[in-house]
This record gives sequence, structure tokens and C-alpha cells, in this order.
Amino acid sequence: MQDGSFVFPETSLTEFAEKLSLLRGIERPVLDRTEIKGFFDITLRSAASAILDDDGPSLFALVEEQLGLKLVPAKAPVEVLVIDHVEKPSEN
Repeated sequence: MQDGSFVFPETSLTEFAEKLSLLRGIERPVLDRTEIKGFFDITLRSAASAILDDDGPSLFALVEEQLGLKLVPAKAPVEVLVIDHVEKPSEN
């Protein structure tokens, strides 16, 4: 974060999508379907205040306005890790 902006240096769009998934206000898996290859310095201006201010622009709007990328709800398969059993380790 820098001056209220989220900065993603030398980031692929796949990595950027993964990081967007973690942000409050999005909180769901984001998949990169752009097929754009390479690494980019991405800055999402005013993103910190967008997360904190309920009356401000959404992160969805910021991504579209600033980067020209549209986050579209869709159904897609995602990887899930299921842990069906856990035990404390023995004292060996």
C-alpha cells in the first residue's frame, strides 16, 4: 500500500486476480480470464479508502475505471482443500 493506493509491482494478471480475491469488498475467488501474458506494475488508486468508505466507489468500479478490467460474477471450478481428519502428534 502506498498513499492509499494498492501497488502490485511486477505482477502477472493471474497473480493480481489472486490478490484481489483477498481484499475486503470482493471476498470471493477472482479468476484471470484475460489471457494477457507478462508482468505489469499495477496501481489501484484510492483502493484503501474504497474498502473503508461504504459510500465511496466499490473495488469493482475502481478496477474497471482505472484498469479497464471488468469483474464479472460467474460460476467456475475452483481448487478446494478439504481436511477430513486431524490428530495431535504423538510424543515420539
